[in-house]
Parts: sequence; structure tokens; C-alpha cells
Amino acid sequence: MENLTTKPTQTTITTEVIAPKKIKTYFINPLSSAVAGFASFFILIFFTKLFSYVVGIDNSFTLGIEDVLYSAIGFVLVLSYKVMEFFKTE
Repeated sequence: MENLTTKPTQTTITTEVIAPKKIKTYFINPLSSAVAGFASFFILIFFTKLFSYVVGIDNSFTLGIEDVLYSAIGFVLVLSYKVMEFFKTE
């Protein structure tokens, strides 16, 4: 009979804390840019509707939920652009 012996193997698991610089780069900067995109789309819609009311094209000045949803398109566009931009540099 053969004597088979096995040596135990040791597994090491390492973890690292996400650095604040990475959080700022990959989370805060894209979100702040996306909020700016939302605001710019909303301001554009607001002044377009205000101008059409002042000039007399529209009889009433109203902002609805669809205007907020259109502004959300700006949020999504800018957020996706910034996220792709940051991952492109890696």
C-alpha cells in the first residue's frame, strides 16, 4: 500500500476599502453632471414655454409632468455619457 499524504493549502482572501477618490470619480461626478443635464433641459423647456406664452403662441403657461420626464432624458443622457467617459479612461 502506498502512503498518500496531502499538504493542506492555504487560501488568502484580501479586501480593500473603496477609496474616497474612486467614489468621487465614479459616483459623485457623474451624478452631479447628470443633475446639471436635468437642470439645463428643464430650464430650456421652461423658457421655451414662457417665451411662447409671452409672444402669444400659447394662451396659458403650464408646466406638466411630461416636462419633468423630458428633462429626465437630459439626466439619463449626461449620466450615461459621463459613466462611459470614466470607464473609457481605465
